[in-house]
Amino acid sequence: MGSLRGPKPKTSMNRFGCSRTNTRIQHENAGAGQAVHPIAPEDMLPAQRQLKLCLNDIEACDSEAANAAARLSSIQMLIHQGPAKLGNLHKFETCALVGNAGHMTKKKYGEYVDKHQAVVRFNTQEVHKFAAHVGSRTTLRVLNHARSRSACCPGEEQTIPEKRSPSQKLAFLLWHPGAQKELLQQCRKTYPKIEVHALNQKFIMGEVAIMQALRRDVKRFGITGLDAWRQLTS
Repeated sequence: MGSLRGPKPKTSMNRFGCSRTNTRIQHENAGAGQAVHPIAPEDMLPAQRQLKLCLNDIEACDSEAANAAARLSSIQMLIHQGPAKLGNLHKFETCALVGNAGHMTKKKYGEYVDKHQAVVRFNTQEVHKFAAHVGSRTTLRVLNHARSRSACCPGEEQTIPEKRSPSQKLAFLLWHPGAQKELLQQCRKTYPKIEVHALNQKFIMGEVAIMQALRRDVKRFGITGLDAWRQLTS
């Protein structure tokens, strides 16, 4: 009788953690995924047409497009997955997610960012020089593997902007699985006054499933260029 198990997950070796130890990690995705056929224009509901316009032009994003987006299977998965519990971080009513791309300096969103209860930033983005554009407050920094090492490992740069203002309450979130336990311990040692958390593998794979579903959903609206990928985390 043949095995009922699915294909063995793909893995790869790399050097992770402060010690740069060779570690094998499981790929979070196995390729481009199943083929998706776009919705024919004549089969689209009015709200779906508006959402398609919104996906191609932000100026077309309105309440009708938002309602259509909320009904997508991927967004429903996101809504019903439940909140992630991170130590003593309490539930916030509003939050701002601030990226670190260069185009953030094109407009001044700082005052709007700082009005939110929680401000989440990625990696070690500088805020002091660009406060007018990206705000000045930080509640949580999501660090990729490279920034986790540079922020926490002995002998590294440890370039965290908030080190200059230790009175600001801050937390770190490590989101890559490579040598996660080692980095978690080292970050807590380097920054004893900062809460440091890490996403566990179960939560990461739940997010991967949502990302896969989201890519299928937007492909149905004719969005292209979404090819194979291996890791959601970095």
